[in-house]
Amino acid sequence: MRKLLFIDIAIMAVLCSCTKFNDAHFVDIVDVGAKQKTIDVDRNSGGCSFDVFASCGCVFTIESGWQWLSIDGASGQSISFATDRRVNLSYNANNSFKRMAVILVTAPGRCDTLRVRQGGDYTESIAVSPSQASSAAEGGHFKTRILTNLMEQDLKTECACTDVSNLAVVNGSLEFDLGPNETRNSRIVTVRLYVKDGWGEDVGAEFIVNQPRR
Repeated sequence: MRKLLFIDIAIMAVLCSCTKFNDAHFVDIVDVGAKQKTIDVDRNSGGCSFDVFASCGCVFTIESGWQWLSIDGASGQSISFATDRRVNLSYNANNSFKRMAVILVTAPGRCDTLRVRQGGDYTESIAVSPSQASSAAEGGHFKTRILTNLMEQDLKTECACTDVSNLAVVNGSLEFDLGPNETRNSRIVTVRLYVKDGWGEDVGAEFIVNQPRR
């Protein structure tokens, strides 16, 4: 009987400790910040708002570089307040590619990150032509034309195959060298051309090479 009583007390102690931990964790999240982390708006000018928790006071700041977004009633890109409130924002029309502004809600020891994502007149586009080729077992040099509405210097390349070398974007083309296939099987080598769009998402195209074994 004593053993069962001891087990019951131990279980209750664990449950109580878990409850306290969860409560503290909940306060850290909700006490400063907003439940809605991201607001998407169209390309036209307009307004939106965040309902911000600030029971211990906070600073609401639009990070530098996003002058197309402003805080209503504030003289700059930052505003401070001591209680929960709705923060209204205004944004300009976007006649370019989609974009995103980052907002920080900060208090001593606490921070929340919010985002406003705006569509634009244009969408990032990347393609290659041709998009695939066949290789000899010994490998060779490959080149494909890039079709994009982006600046060439903004494009990035990647390939997981260690036999690919001299991978570069040169004068509107994607070029690289592929070494011999020393594996026991034929293989597919994928070279990727990509960029992060204004919302931080990948936009890209792949060039695929089919290579037999030696």
